Amino acid sequence: MATPGMYLRDGTADTNLSQTGALAPGTPAHWRRYEHAVRNFGKRPLREHLLAAAEIAEKGFPIDAKYASKLKSVAKDLAKFPASRAAFLKAGGSAYREGDTLKQPDLAKSYRAMAEEGTKWFLRRSICKGRVRMDGGEWRQTLRR
Repeated sequence: MATPGMYLRDGTADTNLSQTGALAPGTPAHWRRYEHAVRNFGKRPLREHLLAAAEIAEKGFPIDAKYASKLKSVAKDLAKFPASRAAFLKAGGSAYREGDTLKQPDLAKSYRAMAEEGTKWFLRRSICKGRVRMDGGEWRQTLRR
């Protein structure tokens, strides 16, 4: 649940809080939007798309020059969080380069779980229901069922 001061630090707006990390908006609701779009306008069920994406995430894909450049430009932000560091940076913390293969087995598991259980699987995960400690404060999100 948003609060008036959630992006303020020492009385000043900090735009990084709305763009990077747990306070960045958008993440659980987008799955419901995708589900709605596919159900109402798509030719295939979301399940098929998720399973195809899971296969790509698990086997990996070669990084092209544009994606390598983007990863390099945001590597500092990705390195701030253990999960994004593990998913998008090499073991030593450097960005993937053009031609490297990016594999995301955890993402593949999540996609498969959503394919089997529906998007509510994601919405029931602890990050959506619980609280995340960050920067000495707490962030809570209330889900309405």
